[in-house]
Amino acid sequence: MKRFIQILTAAAFLSAGALQSASAADVFSAISAPQIERTIKGFREVSDFKEVSNNTYSFVIDDLKIVIFNKKETMQLYAGFRSSGTSLSTINAWNKEHRFTRAYLDNDNDPVLESDIDLTGGVTQENVDEFVRTFFASLVQYKKHIEG
Repeated sequence: MKRFIQILTAAAFLSAGALQSASAADVFSAISAPQIERTIKGFREVSDFKEVSNNTYSFVIDDLKIVIFNKKETMQLYAGFRSSGTSLSTINAWNKEHRFTRAYLDNDNDPVLESDIDLTGGVTQENVDEFVRTFFASLVQYKKHIEG
């Protein structure tokens, strides 16, 4: 039992050191337009990045329009697809088999893929980068999924 407690204590100290490695300046709880643009452009060739309304941005990657809704403490990535006849069972299969995104049919019965990140409490740039990377990877898979 003593050995177990020693291992737990060592793990706690190692974890605390890892958690403290990011300085307070590296952690943020709101994201700015320039940060969003740098993040997106850091991953892929992006065209037509623009603000379409207050804190809402759009851009095109691989002929696919993506919209970012920046609510300061949260950010959402959204991609809508034009489709003729994507079934609800196809959408449900995506949601059952995939994490970190959600799919649905919009009011025109076109498939949509969304993902949100909550910045409340603080995140690092690496967290945001991984969020964007995961969404872009999911988009590729989702497009194949809905096209059959």
